[in-house]
Amino acid sequence: MTQRQISHPEGLPPCAAGPRARHIHDMRCTSAGGGHLVECCCRSTGKNADPDAALAEWRRRALWIQSEVQGWVRQQIALNRPSQVDG
Repeated sequence: MTQRQISHPEGLPPCAAGPRARHIHDMRCTSAGGGHLVECCCRSTGKNADPDAALAEWRRRALWIQSEVQGWVRQQIALNRPSQVDG
């Protein structure tokens, strides 16, 4: 088997859609498509030779997606908020 899952005691941030993330080490050489990646059932990072780079990419994507979703929710709330009437 060329892949193994790496445990993180502190856990990994979940995907913005909710699924749990897992850190995978593909033990083939980098030129053969090996490296570290973080994935869930709906997205994954690219493979990186450096495990910290894969983790940083996952966290960056998770934060970006989270901020996009929060912005969309705020926009929907603003669109559906009844206008105030002075009186």
